[in-house]
Amino acid sequence: MKSDTMTYRLVRTTRKTVALVVEADGSLVVRAPMRLARGQIEQFVREHAGWIHERQKQAQKRMAD
Repeated sequence: MKSDTMTYRLVRTTRKTVALVVEADGSLVVRAPMRLARGQIEQFVREHAGWIHERQKQAQKRMAD
């Protein structure tokens, strides 16, 4: 999936909240409730773009070390 310039893997679960997971390789996984609208997920990712980019930078630094 893509949100503006951010690529992520969407995992639909029975959870009640949205979770953002930045993997060790810097990839983003978004875990979201089954019935949450795609637009709401996209908005959540956009609102947390700063946090996501910061975690991705940290992951890239760890991989470079």
